[in-house]
Amino acid sequence: MTATSPTAGGDDSPESTEGQHRHQWCRDILKGLDDGAPGDPAIPISDIDAQPRWATRALLEVLQSVCPALRLMDLVKEPMPAVVGAFLGQDVANKWELTGQLAKIVEMAQSDPSFSAKVGKITDLFESNRANPIVDSAVKAAELLVWTMEDLPAELERTEKRVFEAFRAALDQPVRTDAAEFFRGFAHGLATPGLGEFGLRPERETTTTAIYRTIALHWREIERLPNLPALEEFLTLRGVKPQLRENRKRLEKLCQRIGLKLGKRGRPKKARKSDTPPS
Repeated sequence: MTATSPTAGGDDSPESTEGQHRHQWCRDILKGLDDGAPGDPAIPISDIDAQPRWATRALLEVLQSVCPALRLMDLVKEPMPAVVGAFLGQDVANKWELTGQLAKIVEMAQSDPSFSAKVGKITDLFESNRANPIVDSAVKAAELLVWTMEDLPAELERTEKRVFEAFRAALDQPVRTDAAEFFRGFAHGLATPGLGEFGLRPERETTTTAIYRTIALHWREIERLPNLPALEEFLTLRGVKPQLRENRKRLEKLCQRIGLKLGKRGRPKKARKSDTPPS
């Protein structure tokens, strides 16, 4: 395995049955993260458990933009020590960044007595204009950010506890290189910035990201759209830049990437001669 890529392959290839059994501890770590804590608030994307697969893939693409230390699909396919370590390190780094941002907001609120009133006016203004598609998308994104930052200190504490448990699991492995790859991946994730000030780093805020975010937030409306032109109009109304809208082939490929199919596909079958009723 190379020293520069925590996701590179080696002798422990996913194709190896022995390797799969050997890395069960990596899957156990991820399962522990999925279990969450009792009373954890639900993510504010409507009926996320009922999402079609393409909507979940769109959400994964959005999350990928804040996890540059690894490919998230590698976690889905076969979680290897370096990938799991990079994911945990990236998660801690992102939560540290969010904690710092939250501290700035608290400081602003404490130094400006009118801060809460100003935020309240802005919130009321947005809520009163939610009929505007651009405003509605902005509010949904803001709700997701607020959900992320709610109870953040306690969530960071839970995350650090899970990380220490993962450290112990890695150190307990009989194969020393597994632990080495895990900790190397963790260090890489911890050192890789995933978030910027109050959100996504500017260099990763692309039109593609905006499209996937819109699909993830509005999947219920999108699944009722009849065709690609309707999706183009939907995205435009919600403020997505027109580059991809003007390049329908590229937009179509993005939809294919996540498995999004709109309306009925293909031409209707022609009637066979044997199916033609006698005159």
